[in-house]
Amino acid sequence: MRAVLALAGLCLLTQWQQVQASPITYTFSGIFSGTIGASVFSNVQVDLSANFDTANTITGATAYSNATPLLGTITIAGIGTATITNLQSVNNAFSGSAKFVAGGGTLLSTTDPTAALAGYNLNSSIGPVPSSLVYSGGVGMTSLGVLTFGAPGIVAGTFTATLGSATPEPGTWSALVLGLGALAMKRRTGRA
Repeated sequence: MRAVLALAGLCLLTQWQQVQASPITYTFSGIFSGTIGASVFSNVQVDLSANFDTANTITGATAYSNATPLLGTITIAGIGTATITNLQSVNNAFSGSAKFVAGGGTLLSTTDPTAALAGYNLNSSIGPVPSSLVYSGGVGMTSLGVLTFGAPGIVAGTFTATLGSATPEPGTWSALVLGLGALAMKRRTGRA
């Protein structure tokens, strides 16, 4: 009986450790000019951030990609913070060019002269990595209106990824509840 309980407990602990997701926040920061809704901004600090789940990162033929944004925001000095409503993914090419994709086009990407992002798989903390940030006319939809960075160009900036604490996924909670229920039933039938 004890051996069965110990084995069931070990299975539960193994399952608990294997199925965990970690939230991660990717941030592009730099000095930009452009418009958001009816507001114009010129040469101000802009931070474009998005929260993702590392469990959704996939490896493609030429890049790592996470196509399930949980929340994207843009903070523009002097204007405030807005939610990005059409953010689709964050990608990092094997050669090291990270980018945010919104509405089917690249909203912002890096050029990485130091190759610090080469091979970065989007699943761990990194940075801030100094980089040139390229905006090529991609349009972001936000809670404050349409975001554009003006004519295509390049500004100095950084790319940062910050990994949060691992949290159990729903499947882990289900396995834990079922396992504890099975242990309780086994214990109950063992007493009868």
